[in-house]
Amino acid sequence: MFNKVLPLKRFSSFVIFGLINTGTTYLIYLIFREFTHYQIAYFISYIFGILFAYLVNLFIVFKEKSTLRKIFQYPLIYIINYITGSCLLFFFIAFMNISEQISPLIVAILLVPISYIMNKIVLTK
Repeated sequence: MFNKVLPLKRFSSFVIFGLINTGTTYLIYLIFREFTHYQIAYFISYIFGILFAYLVNLFIVFKEKSTLRKIFQYPLIYIINYITGSCLLFFFIAFMNISEQISPLIVAILLVPISYIMNKIVLTK
């Protein structure tokens, strides 16, 4: 029973902290969007999100210790997510005519499962 509950608990924690991270990075995006291009605002908010996610996912969600390997591998998850998210953001805004304010939320939702799997691979033994 414990083996079945733990992955669900981890994923639930990942989603909850992901929502907190998404809300915070979304606010940062909106603030920077007021005086810069949407891609620059997205980049700045994304960097903040990486730092927050590393700390929360490592210590709270997966309850692991930090290592140099994890520190250097972790940004790769978000480089992949950033490229994917940036392309999706462009697609939603330029081709789907979805607003610059809503598009980052859609992107974040679409990237959750991929991000969870990559976090689990990098952060756990």
